[in-house]
Amino acid sequence: MSDPADLTDLEAAALRMLLYGDYPALAHLREQLETCRVAKRTMTGAGFYTDLDCAANPPPRLVFHATLGGVYAEIAGLEHGAGFVLWIEGGRLATLECFTYVGVWPEEVTGFELEYLHQDDLHTRPGGQTRDWAALEHDLMPGAPKQA
Repeated sequence: MSDPADLTDLEAAALRMLLYGDYPALAHLREQLETCRVAKRTMTGAGFYTDLDCAANPPPRLVFHATLGGVYAEIAGLEHGAGFVLWIEGGRLATLECFTYVGVWPEEVTGFELEYLHQDDLHTRPGGQTRDWAALEHDLMPGAPKQA
């Protein structure tokens, strides 16, 4: 049985996707991810909030606030999938939220596939393994430094 202070496979995979990219702020956050632990996990019925404890890391080199999104999950037993939001507070990983688009969170996650969301003029849809860089820049601005 896994330690409740450890990230689940779903949480770890979502965080890796949310933090993917060649931006100094994301590299800084990926360093934190290596040693952060779960401080608290709250199930909401339609997903969960996972509060992260990154206190073992040195003080952040980049101090900013941001929310990152754009990752979609196909989850066994969940007809319309789920989305994720990652809160960054003071340059530290703070909270990962996972939410269903419709319906109740399954009792157990037995399988999942993640992909990035892409927006066209009318809709946001799953778009595969290629990140929407414009959306990422929008999420990081204005609070976080981005690559020039």
